[in-house]
Amino acid sequence: MEHPANHKTALIVALLVLAFAISVLVTAYEYRGGSGIFPRFIGWVFVGLTLIECIVQLKSLTSSGQGSLFAFSFTRPGEKDIKELKGILWIGFILITLYLGGFLAGIPVYVFAFLRLSAGRSYKQSLLLSAGATGFIYLLFIELLQYRLYQGLIFG
Repeated sequence: MEHPANHKTALIVALLVLAFAISVLVTAYEYRGGSGIFPRFIGWVFVGLTLIECIVQLKSLTSSGQGSLFAFSFTRPGEKDIKELKGILWIGFILITLYLGGFLAGIPVYVFAFLRLSAGRSYKQSLLLSAGATGFIYLLFIELLQYRLYQGLIFG
């Protein structure tokens, strides 16, 4: 049986992701014309999926009979909590690298770091996969779709 705090933690994480999804959707509506269609579509999908996750976590919390959402018991973080924290930190890392370096610089840095540090892949595999992902993004968005990707604060 799962620890009661896990249900509460999962619901709080889902609510935080929902807040982030809503902020993404609001930002997507700032784009004008055709450049805003795709971000708005993705924003609505993101909000919908995170809303479903919130409902699932809320049902899980109420069906386990754990009472109030705000009644926490502080215990030592378990292995699952540490994995969740690492996941949130990786999401923060990709957002920071994209913001600072843009897509063409941020994607290879993130993919390489994630594969090497989190997945334990070799340097060669990490380098090849990050180069392949960057090449795919370049060909698809810049060459085929002729879409101008965000260049970041450093290169923009």
